[in-house]
Amino acid sequence: MIEYMSSTINDFRNFISPNKRIEEFTVLEAIKNTLFLVDYNFNLLNIFVNLDNIDKDIIIVGNKNEFIQVLINILNNAKDAILEK
Repeated sequence: MIEYMSSTINDFRNFISPNKRIEEFTVLEAIKNTLFLVDYNFNLLNIFVNLDNIDKDIIIVGNKNEFIQVLINILNNAKDAILEK
């Protein structure tokens, strides 16, 4: 449990850092980082994301934190739409 909490704190620290570094990363890596951040709330609502059909080889060059923020917004909008039904 302590390792999980430490990992969570490190992930949040990396996410909120004012890092404008351009880097190469995989879409799958960014999606996994994003899901780690929203997983608790989604699980409470019985919302699960299936990663079975994600191409593991798609590489993006850009700011990873900004890309993750976009993914968080998309997932939260999808969650809100699901809850409205």
